[in-house]
Amino acid sequence: MLPLPETGVRVSRTKHNSDLQLFCDWVEGCLLFKNESRLSRTDIVDILCEQAIYEDQMFAFEWLDDVWSELERRRRLLDGAAPFDVEPRVITRKRTWRQVPAYAFCVLAPLLQSSAKWRPRYTEAELAAHYAQQGSLFERISDEALRGAGWRTHRIAWSSTNAALLPTLVANVAQQVGEPEYVNWETNVSPKAKDAGLDIILFRSFADNRCGFPIYLTQCAAGDDWNTKLHTPRLGVWTKLIDFAAPPHKAFALPHSLGADEHRRVTVTVEGIVFDRYRLHDTSRPRNWCSQGLAKDIRTFLTPLVVNLPGLP
Repeated sequence: MLPLPETGVRVSRTKHNSDLQLFCDWVEGCLLFKNESRLSRTDIVDILCEQAIYEDQMFAFEWLDDVWSELERRRRLLDGAAPFDVEPRVITRKRTWRQVPAYAFCVLAPLLQSSAKWRPRYTEAELAAHYAQQGSLFERISDEALRGAGWRTHRIAWSSTNAALLPTLVANVAQQVGEPEYVNWETNVSPKAKDAGLDIILFRSFADNRCGFPIYLTQCAAGDDWNTKLHTPRLGVWTKLIDFAAPPHKAFALPHSLGADEHRRVTVTVEGIVFDRYRLHDTSRPRNWCSQGLAKDIRTFLTPLVVNLPGLP
């Protein structure tokens, strides 16, 4: 079993102070990454009391009512693809992380962000490479998940090793959505800019090949600085790069699970669609949406991270 996260799980005496979404990620992580076949309410209450998070067992069981409700919500959203079953007193494992690599990636990312000691000991260069690979994989997960849900997509895939200049990116985006580049856009935006905050174009065009259809300029954020990226990409910049007949909109993808209140707050800040873990993995797409190549690359990335995870004695 995983230790409790280093942050987000807080001492609770008269009210429940822990982060519900992160705590549920911890429950799922115990099943996915430590191969626990089952976790009972009693098992979890024992840990909470042993770690002095709760003094009153009955109060801890009350907290688990909320935990079970959230886990059941997640199971319903995933339907038959859920890697766990929720019973009144027990959560049982149905699949290991290797069987659901894209979903496992989205569970592990927030857990590692909450518990820095769980990560391997990286040099500065290794850490930079880790974050670059993590970001690229999450962009691919978002891209394939959204295509599986029926959207047309185009991934920008800018990185330090694939550093296309902005003029090339603008030309590709314009071609994808069938809109002209803005005349003399270089007077407004430096051609030396990188990707102008854009990771994926998300759109639904029509058979008549005419303009005027939904276009979402999407930012994918898998790192622990995701909340600093909520304002990107900036539509004011992109509407100076491409002469859209109808204004584009914004979307934001992240591997975290957002509760209803936080989802609303993030949506208000983004001013567009927010795709959290369960919008990326819900039942609007076929179960085999994750390609074999992507699944293999995720497993390769996750394996040393999972091996490094601590366990309770």
